[in-house]
Amino acid sequence: MLYAVPYKALALQKKEEIKVLCEKLDIDVEVIISSGDYRENDNSIICEEQYNRIAVIIYEKIFSFSGMDGTFWGRFHYLVLDEAGIIDSKERGIKADFIIERATRENIKIFALTTPYVDWREYVEKYDFAQIIEKERPVPLEQIKIQYNAQKNGILVNQENPILQNTLQDKRIPVNSIIKQIVKYAINNNMSMIVFKNNRAEVISMMVEVHKLLVEDGLFDPIESGETENIREEIAAASQCPLEDMEGIFADEQQEIEALKAMKHGMAFHSAALPIEFREFVEHNWGVNRAKFCIVFSTETLAFGMNSNADIVVIADMVKPRGGQNSFLTRNEYENYIGRAGRLGKERGYAFSVVRSKREADWKKMKEEDLIISSQFENLDNGEKVFYILNMFDDRERASVSELTKHLGRIPLRDHKVSENEVREYLRMLVKGGFIQYDAIHSQIQGDESYRLLDAGKRIKGYILSFPSYLHLHRVTDHLMSSGAGSNVEFIFRMCGTPDFLLGANHTCGHERRRDRHFYRHKIIGLARQKKYNFVFHREREEYYRSLPDEEEPRLRYTIALAMWCGGEKVGRICEQTNIPYGLLKSIGENMSYYLEIAESISKGYTNGMEMVEYIEKMRVSMYFGIPMSVLAILDRQEIHPRQRYQYKIMGRILDYFNRTSGEIDLGDYESQLRELGLKTDFEKLSEENRGILIHANKRIWEWL
Repeated sequence: MLYAVPYKALALQKKEEIKVLCEKLDIDVEVIISSGDYRENDNSIICEEQYNRIAVIIYEKIFSFSGMDGTFWGRFHYLVLDEAGIIDSKERGIKADFIIERATRENIKIFALTTPYVDWREYVEKYDFAQIIEKERPVPLEQIKIQYNAQKNGILVNQENPILQNTLQDKRIPVNSIIKQIVKYAINNNMSMIVFKNNRAEVISMMVEVHKLLVEDGLFDPIESGETENIREEIAAASQCPLEDMEGIFADEQQEIEALKAMKHGMAFHSAALPIEFREFVEHNWGVNRAKFCIVFSTETLAFGMNSNADIVVIADMVKPRGGQNSFLTRNEYENYIGRAGRLGKERGYAFSVVRSKREADWKKMKEEDLIISSQFENLDNGEKVFYILNMFDDRERASVSELTKHLGRIPLRDHKVSENEVREYLRMLVKGGFIQYDAIHSQIQGDESYRLLDAGKRIKGYILSFPSYLHLHRVTDHLMSSGAGSNVEFIFRMCGTPDFLLGANHTCGHERRRDRHFYRHKIIGLARQKKYNFVFHREREEYYRSLPDEEEPRLRYTIALAMWCGGEKVGRICEQTNIPYGLLKSIGENMSYYLEIAESISKGYTNGMEMVEYIEKMRVSMYFGIPMSVLAILDRQEIHPRQRYQYKIMGRILDYFNRTSGEIDLGDYESQLRELGLKTDFEKLSEENRGILIHANKRIWEWL
């Protein structure tokens, strides 16, 4: 069975829930996972039969596996599409559309799970689904709107609600003070609570500000700043998150100190941008098995499908970033957010929504809308659509215009019907790109215009990017093939020019560690001048630095940050030097590894490309995990797990330290360095196999190990 989910956090929770359920039912089945964080099962998912297996996989990776391996769907009999209402989202929903279409084509039994507040008539008709609807909640959920006037700092609330009675009334207070009142009630009444805020940086800052207000009210005893070092070490040990990564999470040292104080008092924060160890620490100590935290501030990563024991949910802002701008939550999103309250044995749930007065019309529209779910495919531009069309070629590696039109016709489009002429236009673009070729013989035999996949199409199938980005990656690969590996920094700089990469990075770069852009512009240029990061630009260096256009500065910044990341620099130093927070560093590293994977596939088409494939593969893994390239050269990197990244980085530092000291290492000094970084425990846990590679570096290191 294939269990599809939209979010990484949900994938991990569903894996654990399914395992427990199978044990209770005495079912002998293996439950495996594949997400952006968990890749160790990917090879077996692609290569092995899935009998007696349940594979929990995020949407994006199912789409990718389906495109890369024509036999992928033949390994499954059932598909469960969890949180299927996300189909209405352009970011993830289109992939779900193509997953359903392909599973239908392969006669796989499909179960789609979603909130009962959306209209699925289009999908029911197109795919002949049987619909089972249950709108009654097993636990009552009280919904309370808090209307807020940002200009006057005024609020209007329902005074009959027991949580708000005699607390808010008609006071004119900021939003954080409103949240504080509800948090205070929750803590005093031994209730758990989640606060949703769809901005990664503001999730932390809101928790910090609310905690300060609670300390001022006397709910918590003040904690001296000097005590936070012990708190940091305690959390690092409990979460197994290296201290250097924790340093990169926060905007500055003061925010880290205040956040650690809040965590000591049972408050936490969560987003997809956090280190995996830290995220899972919060999930395991708040959600179903809460032990340490009763209040968590989170982006929507904990909203969709997550089981929680929250008594109270607060939506601190009814808008979320979408397509480069903020838009009001949809009915499906709203119902998922508030649906986290009143679960897992609770007697009642409470859901508060903070609504600005100027968005009152949006609130009413959302509450009253009859959301008819349909595909977002028609909202893509043609340059994006062609890669989805390419993915519709099955393992026969051939398709006709009528077949593709039929397949696309099954995808419910709101105001559009795909015609054969439109499909021909997409196919012409694919022919022009060298991905497919007109099959004259088969067209004549079948009496239907047919096309077959070329090698370039087979290699790129399963990836999604825009046409301009593909052309850019092709140019970069051509340059790499003609000039050789060359400078890592120059190669990264060229890759950072990929249009989709820059667009995605700039969308997530809404929070910088400081606001002094002028200062950091000169700091980045200073770094670029250093011998370690200097490289030949497409124009004279000094002239380039002097007249660096504003639009080029982010590209240079990302280049330096990623070069430092691949060089094994400490995360805290990277964040401090480049003004890029940990969340963005992790995000651009993962995104760049995706485009490097595409470049690697392109380079396989060259007759002399295998050396470059090896080079790009090392760069890709280094970019994703931040492992030094020197370490990757001597390690088996096929099955790297995120938790191993820190061990590999430690080995990289040992080798680097060895090289810099010409073989003379003060082991006592190095041990103290590791302890200071919070890495000594990881170092001691290195496997015998990984320790063995150090024998050749220095006998004294091995003796110490």
